[in-house]
Amino acid sequence: MSRRRDPAGGPCGVLLIDKEPGSTSLDMVRRVRRGLGVQRVGHVGTLDPFATGLLPVCVGEATKAVSHLVEGTKVYEATAMLGVETDSADCDGAVVATGDAAGIGADEVAAVARRFVGCIEQVPPIYSAIRVEGKRAYEHARAGKDVVMPSRRVDVHRLTVLDVEGGEVRFEVECGAGTYIRSIARDMGRELGCHAHLIALRRTQVGAFTIADAAPMEALESGRMRDALLGSERALSHLPEVMVEADLAARIRFGQKIPLAALPTPDLAGVFRTLDAAGSLVALCEGRDGVVRVIRGFNESW
Repeated sequence: MSRRRDPAGGPCGVLLIDKEPGSTSLDMVRRVRRGLGVQRVGHVGTLDPFATGLLPVCVGEATKAVSHLVEGTKVYEATAMLGVETDSADCDGAVVATGDAAGIGADEVAAVARRFVGCIEQVPPIYSAIRVEGKRAYEHARAGKDVVMPSRRVDVHRLTVLDVEGGEVRFEVECGAGTYIRSIARDMGRELGCHAHLIALRRTQVGAFTIADAAPMEALESGRMRDALLGSERALSHLPEVMVEADLAARIRFGQKIPLAALPTPDLAGVFRTLDAAGSLVALCEGRDGVVRVIRGFNESW
């Protein structure tokens, strides 16, 4: 079986991991480094230790795609516990407020949930990796320092309440980059007047990848890690593609600007990916002012 390889000779591609609870995203990166014997490894979108689900890990040349994958749409399944708020907004934090959740039903929760759909202002949890005053917010929190977290705008495309039972709310969220599901749970609890925190979180989709394509790390470590690598073009399949001939592929790989008219689809605008005749990713490009500009070049081979 042929495998995608980095020009330096090592493996290259995207590994889809179904992360188990109790491990960090960095733990997964370290295990991939050991399993494949490579250093250029990066994960897409941090999952908290208690969370599970889809964690794409990029290897070799594919690490160039991380920033573009992070910006993609993500889907989560979550469960919030009503009546208690914690400082971390999840089950690992200390209780900071309580309230009476008795009598709160699905209709009331659904009405509140609708307020969190669209482009909304959100305050991230203090236990997060966002930098504040030069340090990660969680570093300030662990040191007992009071930090005012700045709010920011995030995109929530869909928030569906699936079930409300026994003080627990199960919901599904489709959102853009930078959205904290913990903050949504916390803020819904405040809107309901009873407080809440997240007790379960599972990511089911990142961009074009779904949890159905992922495997637990234990299975991947049983001799499957190299064979499970997907090419970088799969990671960026949400972007328009243009097939180019060998001469154009070579010029694009060298970062040369070429006229948009030289492409088979000269009216293409915005960011797109170019592939060579073999289907290998050549570069991410942008069409602007009649010229193709290279954003990020790739150099994978089979």
